[in-house]
Amino acid sequence: MTDPTPTAEDRVPTFYVNNTRVRTNVYDVVLYLTQTVPDGLETGERTVPVCRVCMSPSHALSLLRMLEDHLKKYQSKHGKLPDPMGERFAQSGREEDRS
Repeated sequence: MTDPTPTAEDRVPTFYVNNTRVRTNVYDVVLYLTQTVPDGLETGERTVPVCRVCMSPSHALSLLRMLEDHLKKYQSKHGKLPDPMGERFAQSGREEDRS
């Protein structure tokens, strides 16, 4: 029989986000995780804040490496993912524009 007692990992909230803004300074990297949703008006969409994640630049670099590794493995199994922000990011060169 499986132990029904929830673990600490089971109690961590789960969020869905589809937009990210990044801000950096010498001490921190801050990820603003948001969700773009229809606004119910004719103007289209609005962005709703979901959570903010702050970390050191060193930790952000480790996270980047882990994400790269996991996405390479995912793409080798499931095929190449489209990069809808690739061209815009390459043209602007601004990290804050990357979503």
